Amino acid sequence: MKTSNQLIRFLFEVILIGAILFLGFIDKAFSQDIIIKRNGIEIRAKVIEIQETVIKYKFFDFLEGPMRNISISEVSEIKYEKGNVEHFVQFQPVVQTAAAITTQEVSVEEPSANYPLRAVMRIAVQDWHNPDLSDYYGNNTLFGFGIEKQLSDDFKLGIDSDFSSKKKEGYTLKYTQLGAYIKYAWYPFGSNRPNVCGGLGAKSIFLSEEGDGEVVKGNSFGFSALLGVEIPLGESFFLDLGWNSVWSKMNCDNEVVDVGSEMYSAGIIFNF
Repeated sequence: MKTSNQLIRFLFEVILIGAILFLGFIDKAFSQDIIIKRNGIEIRAKVIEIQETVIKYKFFDFLEGPMRNISISEVSEIKYEKGNVEHFVQFQPVVQTAAAITTQEVSVEEPSANYPLRAVMRIAVQDWHNPDLSDYYGNNTLFGFGIEKQLSDDFKLGIDSDFSSKKKEGYTLKYTQLGAYIKYAWYPFGSNRPNVCGGLGAKSIFLSEEGDGEVVKGNSFGFSALLGVEIPLGESFFLDLGWNSVWSKMNCDNEVVDVGSEMYSAGIIFNF
């Protein structure tokens, strides 16, 4: 049974590491600014400077080329590689004099800081640190959900819960964990592109084993570390592949039991 657990763990680690390495070789063209003109034309560029009336930029696929200028009055918005968006609002013409001289005023809005809430749903394979639990019950299948709040371009704060129930030879093992975490997201390829996440958290674990007319229960507190990859599936949906390691010891029936584990998960994240 332990060999089977190790094989599943090894395969998941290979997939996760392979996904991260794959991201490292994605074309750098993902890391670009996009200037969107009022007529809908998009310019893939590297913005150098925004002045009072013009934006200075270079074509992204020709960075060694000359500096280009575009009037702010022609630009609707700029999508930067980090994901933030800068809007340029165009006011209606204003008559300044009796000669009906028409002028155009342009103002610049600050990038939006209204970060979304994110819902998380996942399924995970749990590999126990404790060889007694691992040998008897084998890998555990967990179902989980959570809520994340994006605090900035890079940081997210979240709460989550995972639970399972497994029967074997008249015994039932029930496992629940509640957690909170903070994670940092690295966007090497720009917005709406795959990103790598890492973070730390705290867990409360509740475990019970029922069998032969007896019930053994316990709870404990522990810490966790996580690493994952988020792959956009649309404007508000992401495929989430993750690894989560939990360290915790529990006092069950006057015996200290290691209830830590490694969890390998796949799930969906959506903004709302």
